Amino acid sequence: MTELSSRRNTRVAASAHNVSAIPASDTNFRAYQRLYADAELIWITTQDSHRRKLLMRDLVGRILRTRTAGNGLDPNEFARLLVLLRNQPENNLRRLVIEEARKLRETCFGKAYSCMVPLELSSFCSSECSFCGWRARNRRLPQYTISKSALAEQVASLAKMGFTHFELASGDDLPFLKENLGEYVRIAKQVSAGIDPRCRVSICTTPLTEHSYKELANLGLDAVITWQETYSEELFYKYVLQGPKAHGITKDFALVRKRQGYLFRLQSIENALRSGLQVGIGTMLGLNIKVEAEMLSLILHAKLLLHSFPNALPLILGMPIWNATTIPGTDSRPVEIGLNAEKDFEFIAALYLLALPNRSAWVFPNCRVSLRTQIATVVSSGVFTSTSVQLVPGGYLDRKAVDGAFVRKSQNAELAIGEQFRHHYHDHRHYQDAFKKHGLNQVADKDLL
Repeated sequence: MTELSSRRNTRVAASAHNVSAIPASDTNFRAYQRLYADAELIWITTQDSHRRKLLMRDLVGRILRTRTAGNGLDPNEFARLLVLLRNQPENNLRRLVIEEARKLRETCFGKAYSCMVPLELSSFCSSECSFCGWRARNRRLPQYTISKSALAEQVASLAKMGFTHFELASGDDLPFLKENLGEYVRIAKQVSAGIDPRCRVSICTTPLTEHSYKELANLGLDAVITWQETYSEELFYKYVLQGPKAHGITKDFALVRKRQGYLFRLQSIENALRSGLQVGIGTMLGLNIKVEAEMLSLILHAKLLLHSFPNALPLILGMPIWNATTIPGTDSRPVEIGLNAEKDFEFIAALYLLALPNRSAWVFPNCRVSLRTQIATVVSSGVFTSTSVQLVPGGYLDRKAVDGAFVRKSQNAELAIGEQFRHHYHDHRHYQDAFKKHGLNQVADKDLL
């Protein structure tokens, strides 16, 4: 591993609780406000500027040759390669990009990969997001809140299987999060670290204030994952209609009076970074028909964070796909738009990896695509991934133990079913065997820092 061992000590020295950051400023606030507009402008002008000036093979080759380890790709170069996504989807040129990403992945991370496992705490939600099965008005979806003992049981079982990163996820269940999130973080960290001291804990919940993140960090939290869903503010409020996601919250978990959810979601990433936590960002691929503008927005956001927090731990770049919900008749999405996830996923991941400086980001392929596509993407670009995902509270419990595992459940919750998006399920060992066939070795993500 060319860079893995040599840079690990540097990353650890800039530990999660000693991040040097440029203070939050009006400059970043304004940058967030214009982020999507800047991305759209880059996409439009880049297409116009290079059209027919160079053969695409020459252009792609030059961009890949001139990429630097310290900067990654310039946003305009990233946009030029984005032409291969849909406008000129030439497979031979895509393979050039993917092969360059594979070389970079091996240079930075060798044959290592790390697995995370999500554990849902509560599927109750007070936000109304029309693309999500857990939305507040969807009364047909069973809802549950897991007990502390059931969480501990699942964490212990999964840690013994070799998982070392536990993501605690939840719907926007504000009373539960206010009263219980800290204790659930503490339990997950204590139980997992008792089995393997390298274990880490992250959360994927409604965005929180810096005050809340600092309290959670003191209880053992290591990372925060927050998907922006869309960087288009107009589209965000078209799909996110009410609740914490639409408004944002105060440090007392009260809704902000005016709808500030879009900007609060972006600024919450800085709240987490200032609290010494690693962060994951991403845009939901397929929600916006302007996929290229979304991808450019994500890269502009990532570069802004890397500039503002130069000593932060690597960013996690997520790739959530806009899949269908799992209960027939409850999916309120319009007709699916944007991209062919199975065909485009590996190429998108390759672009993400190449876009940012070496080792500054972990590309995160997940189980919203088929096993075959996920494996191929990890081999070429991803180093952080998920396996054996069960996105319902109590999903990893023995079926006989489920009934006593919840402190709250809705009247129609007879079975632990009803995740908010469709995922692909395979046993963890099945993934491990597939990765081994490609020469990859599972490590704790702490070893990648």
